[in-house]
Amino acid sequence: MTYPDAPADAWRWHGIMLDKRGRKPESRAALTRYLMLAPNAPDAAFVRQMLVS
Repeated sequence: MTYPDAPADAWRWHGIMLDKRGRKPESRAALTRYLMLAPNAPDAAFVRQMLVS
């Protein structure tokens, strides 16, 4: 992502879109960054599940 200081939600959506395009390593990196920025987000469990799939 061009903006490393982007808000957590931007990392979440970026990761989801990368996953839909089949770009798994990049998706995992973006979603991991999301969880680092928002570890207690309401969807954190869902995102963690995406990372182990």
